[in-house]
Amino acid sequence: MAPLLVGLWNGLDFSATTTESKNFVYWVMPIMAAQAVYLLTSFRQGTRARQVMLSLLGLYWCAVAMHVELTLADTYGHSFDHHHPPADMSAYTPFCDFAWWAKCSKVLMSPYGRVLQYSGLVSKEGPLDVPNPILGVGFYCCHLFYPALRAIRFPCLPFLGFATTVFVCAFSCWLGYTLFFVLNDFCVVCVSTYVCNFACLPVMYAILRTRDAPQNESFELDATINVVWVLLMLINAVLRLIQLPWRLLTAAYELLTRGQQDPPAEVVIVGASFAGLACFRELSGRRDCKVTLVDFKEYFEYTPGILRCFCDAAYLPELTCKLEATAPNARIVVAEMVGMSPTEVHLLHNPPPSDGGAGERSPAKKSPLRLKFDYLVLATGSTYNAPIKPLAAEPTLASRQGSWDRAAIDLKAARSVIIVGAGPVGLELAGEILTYFPEKAITFVDMAPRVLSGFDAGSVAHSERWLKQRNVTFRMGIAFEQINTDSVVLKGGEVLHADLVYPCIGVFPNTSFLKSTPLKAHMGFRDSIVVNDHLQVATMPKVYCCGDMMSHSSRELKLGHTAEINAHLASENIVRQMHGKPLLTYPDGVVGAPRSPKIFCLSLGRYDAILGFNGLVLSGFVAALMKWVLEWTKVSAAKQQPVGVLFWRVADTMSCFMARTILPTPAPP
Repeated sequence: MAPLLVGLWNGLDFSATTTESKNFVYWVMPIMAAQAVYLLTSFRQGTRARQVMLSLLGLYWCAVAMHVELTLADTYGHSFDHHHPPADMSAYTPFCDFAWWAKCSKVLMSPYGRVLQYSGLVSKEGPLDVPNPILGVGFYCCHLFYPALRAIRFPCLPFLGFATTVFVCAFSCWLGYTLFFVLNDFCVVCVSTYVCNFACLPVMYAILRTRDAPQNESFELDATINVVWVLLMLINAVLRLIQLPWRLLTAAYELLTRGQQDPPAEVVIVGASFAGLACFRELSGRRDCKVTLVDFKEYFEYTPGILRCFCDAAYLPELTCKLEATAPNARIVVAEMVGMSPTEVHLLHNPPPSDGGAGERSPAKKSPLRLKFDYLVLATGSTYNAPIKPLAAEPTLASRQGSWDRAAIDLKAARSVIIVGAGPVGLELAGEILTYFPEKAITFVDMAPRVLSGFDAGSVAHSERWLKQRNVTFRMGIAFEQINTDSVVLKGGEVLHADLVYPCIGVFPNTSFLKSTPLKAHMGFRDSIVVNDHLQVATMPKVYCCGDMMSHSSRELKLGHTAEINAHLASENIVRQMHGKPLLTYPDGVVGAPRSPKIFCLSLGRYDAILGFNGLVLSGFVAALMKWVLEWTKVSAAKQQPVGVLFWRVADTMSCFMARTILPTPAPP
């Protein structure tokens, strides 16, 4: 084997003086490098995204193979002899002919390149005598437009798709054997398609495992999502290319001016959700501060979309990503905050495995850790019933996935469900269950007279209509005394029974760990931390609070968007405070208006949603598409992908502009 590899290596010509060597240096090497990056990127995506990326790559290689074959036939005639190709191929040498042992023209023009004719299934030059790449186009198009096949309820589609992919992989093995041992050749086009085929196999297996998910109800939505996803990925690729020279210039500037700045301020941010990550992005990369992001878990989770995991636990990777610090002045510390003093935070540090591998973090190995700070941002959010929000016992994605796997098994086995609380969480949970399991009986129990109490009349009407069409039972305006795992005791003694009971009530600020700290004196409603108009703690001006865990005189709704607006002002005020500039007030300083915009997007399963902006309510296709866009771009921003970061910068700017001009925010009741 070693002499063979040496011989093949010696057969490569890096001089770029001959046609074949130019092909290798200028075409094959760059394309292979780009393909490697593309494949690695696809493996980090969710199942559907990976399926689309692999199908697009496969279609690219099919197009390349067709172009090479047609050009060879046009240049040298259809009688091209693959055993004895023309001695002079200066008229056209395919880019994939780059060595004596690597000539794609040989295999593409051989009988094996038309397997239907070679196997005797069709006659030569008949209407079905098509090249293998044409068959590949059909295969990859089925992957690309898989949601369309589901939309027309193609029978046994997951099984058929998996079986077809297995067959194609076996067929690739035969083609590979023919290529290497019969033709004694190497074809970079062919091998690349083999890689695509085998990469599709785990994708179809993952889809097969989740075959109990419902058939698509809206081909238009899934098709639009696919198109939008491709556009977003293209924009992201362009932005990365633009970023590269900027980062090189920034790094060079840092090296040239190192040591010429004052010592940077230490900024500690506790909480890696909407507000905490927004602050982290705003302050990362600055030269006047060092930023430490602290969270008890090593990942970001998009909570507004997490309810789908009750029905499809495999959806979790679409909503999560591992926390990473890319700027030189930033770092991530996985630890649980247990207290603080005016100058430092007290943590229980949960270090990674000692071998540096991918093993589990162990809660039993937590050790005390203290971080000094010059400025502190508390963005610890709120608590909620498990598993809707992660617990300290779920510091890794593996442990979090286990929780959702168990929750999905429990729901699948249940025939009836009671949801206590008809607010946005209860509504979205019902929407997911009824989309995946329309046969399950759902009962709402709430003290409020209607669903979505406090929301716009249009949102309430659309939600009630959607639920009633699916035979949901309502027990509204009734108090309850006790919630059990399989029953709810109403006031008066009536007992409602079900296989599962989901309490979707009881949102509380996550501040219990602050009760033994100086911030105890600043606790207000439900133990939230009361802040001034600069979002500071009054007696501790270098401590800022954002999001669900704080209360402000504006009395704004606690939403993901408002948490980020909080973070924009807090991070700007930290910079101003460092440089002795006047601080901005909330919300005028960031919104330019006396009230922040009220924006929400509630899903009713995958194919319907309610989108609200300051009293304007949209529902149906547009809202469902926007829900997906918000979800995807938010996770993308958490991954620090430029398209996600840019989208939310533009979205926040435009929403604030509209709130002070076109659609002013109504005053709270």
